[in-house]
Amino acid sequence: MRRLQTWTAEAPSDKRLDTTDARVITALLGVDGVGYQRFSVPSLDPDAPDDTLLGRVGPWVSHIADVHQLRTTDVVRLRPDSPGYPVLRPRFATEHTHDEPELRAFLDGGGVFWFRAATRVHRLDCEAGDLIALPAGIPHAFDAGPAPRFTAIRWFSSPAGWVATPTGSALAAHFEPLP
Repeated sequence: MRRLQTWTAEAPSDKRLDTTDARVITALLGVDGVGYQRFSVPSLDPDAPDDTLLGRVGPWVSHIADVHQLRTTDVVRLRPDSPGYPVLRPRFATEHTHDEPELRAFLDGGGVFWFRAATRVHRLDCEAGDLIALPAGIPHAFDAGPAPRFTAIRWFSSPAGWVATPTGSALAAHFEPLP
């Protein structure tokens, strides 16, 4: 279920917001420079080959790439039996930044983004039909839980794709992780 929770960065016990209203989520995250929008997910098989999935949403994918001036697109899938996931999960779930924006559109399943913006910490539970656009440099983490199931499209400016720089912050440890 799509849901946004917000705390003050100084007091992890001081929850300021808890909403599932997409309009409120879009407006509040926009204040912090984070893009969020809902989109209509076409009927598709989330396990179809990448080129088939991208073909089904091609014009929309190209539009998002043009708007954000990003040139590389890929499809990422995680399933409970994904090889290496137990090793990758801590890398995703450790607070990090990127030198470029991170855009992700969930076609199936979901996951949770934690990110710091200004004096707030946000937890955004994403689901199919959610597009999140984190600006370059924003400290964040992502978790899909111990048994992940999602298919998403990602956009990058660099052909190298996903390159993370850990922040070393212990802030994320003060907020509840996924089970």
